[in-house]
Amino acid sequence: MQYKTLLLQADQSCNWAERTRIALALARQYEAHLIGAAVTGGVAQFAFPGAWAGDDGSGTGAYSPFLIAQRDLLRERAEHAVAAFEAAVAAQGLRSHEGVVIDQEAGLGMSLRARYSDLAIIGQSKAGEPNQAVPNDLPQYLLMSCGRPVLIIPHNGTFTSVGRRPMLAWDGSLSATRAVHGALPILRRAEQVDVVVFTGDQTDVGGEQAGDDIALLLARHDVKVNVLRPASSIDDGHSLLSLAPDCGADVIVMGCYGHTSLREMVMGGVTRTVLRNMTIPVLMAH
Repeated sequence: MQYKTLLLQADQSCNWAERTRIALALARQYEAHLIGAAVTGGVAQFAFPGAWAGDDGSGTGAYSPFLIAQRDLLRERAEHAVAAFEAAVAAQGLRSHEGVVIDQEAGLGMSLRARYSDLAIIGQSKAGEPNQAVPNDLPQYLLMSCGRPVLIIPHNGTFTSVGRRPMLAWDGSLSATRAVHGALPILRRAEQVDVVVFTGDQTDVGGEQAGDDIALLLARHDVKVNVLRPASSIDDGHSLLSLAPDCGADVIVMGCYGHTSLREMVMGGVTRTVLRNMTIPVLMAH
C-alpha cells in the first residue's frame, strides 16, 4: 500500500502554513495527488433564528441580508485559502493536485472527501480559532466519520520531519490495528519504529511477550522495529505524550477511542488528552 491521494485541510486556521508544507512534502515523497480543501461551513452556520426573512412557514422565505453577507464572507475566505494553497503548490512544483471549496459544514464536508483519499491531513483544534467555518471538534468528527487514517498537525510548532522516527502506541485493540495498517507507508520508510506496548486491561496484545506479534508483522513489511515495554503502566494520554521525546519520535501512531452520543463526539480519555496536548503530529484511526 502507498498513499496515492492525500486530502489537506487547506483553510487558513492555526498553523496552516506548516500543515501545508508537511502535506506537500508527503505528496512529493509518495508521488501522490494532493487535494487542498477549504470549507465554507455552510449548513451549520445558517441554522439560527432570523436566518430567513419573510418565511411564513411555506418554505418560500428568502435569506436575510445578514445571512447573505455571512455566506459571502465565508465563501470568500474559503476561496482565499484555496488560492493560497495553489500558490504554495506552484512554488513547490507539485504536478498532481487540485484545490476545492466545499460548501458544507466542515465535519461533514471533509469526512465525505476523506473517504476518497488514503490519508487526511488536518490541524489540531485550538480554543478561540478565528476561522468561523472550522469547529473545535473537527478532528474528533473526522476520525469518527471518515473511515480513513487522519494525520493531525499541532496548532503550534515547526516539524522538520514527520515519519523518520514514528512511535506506535500498541494495545492490541481494533483501533490500534487500523492505525498500524493506515500508517504502513510511513512505517516502511522510517529509520526505526518504536512500538510502545501498554496493555491496561487488554489480554489480546499477542505473542509470548506483549507486542511480539505486531513486531513480527511489521518486520515482514521490512519495518525496523524496537519494542518498548515500560515498567510503569501507561494509563493516560500524558504518560504517552511524555514518552515521545524520550524516543526521539516525530510522529505518534495510535488508535482513536470514542463514540457518538446525541450528535456529540465523546472521546476516550487517552484520545482526548492527546488531541488537546499534542506537541508533535499524531496519526490516528478509529
